[in-house]
Amino acid sequence: MNIYEELKWQLITATQKDKVLKQLPINIQRIWSDRFTKASVNDYMSILKKLNSKSYFTEMVHTYVDSIMEYLMENPKNQEWFQYTGQKGGSTAFVCTQASYAKDKQNNTMEFLFFANDLSPLEQAKLTRNINSFQREFLKDKSFTEYVKSELTVKT
Repeated sequence: MNIYEELKWQLITATQKDKVLKQLPINIQRIWSDRFTKASVNDYMSILKKLNSKSYFTEMVHTYVDSIMEYLMENPKNQEWFQYTGQKGGSTAFVCTQASYAKDKQNNTMEFLFFANDLSPLEQAKLTRNINSFQREFLKDKSFTEYVKSELTVKT
């Protein structure tokens, strides 16, 4: 209840939030994580495609959304490769998600979704630490992309 009262009455930084969450016992974190609002991969993909089109939402909406989602464009290396790119990730002790969209300098667009749930603490830590590298290799290395596709293809 003390943590709830603290959160209810003040705006906190991400670092402060992490400290508060680490105070919660793991069984409480599980209940908390299981009760988050959920959306399907299809829901996320629909939104990403709309954001990536730059034509579905008004310019005013993009002014706000892009300032939040497209922080990756602050990196000069990303500016060399992309016209724009945006992403939103999320994680709990049991979940790791990443939703990204981009348009490269050759006008190719892509949407990338990664959802993992019911993770062990070790799996969650490894995924969180490596998801950005995985995504970068997936986008830049065609042989790696083909390898991942072949591994994910349902084999009958």
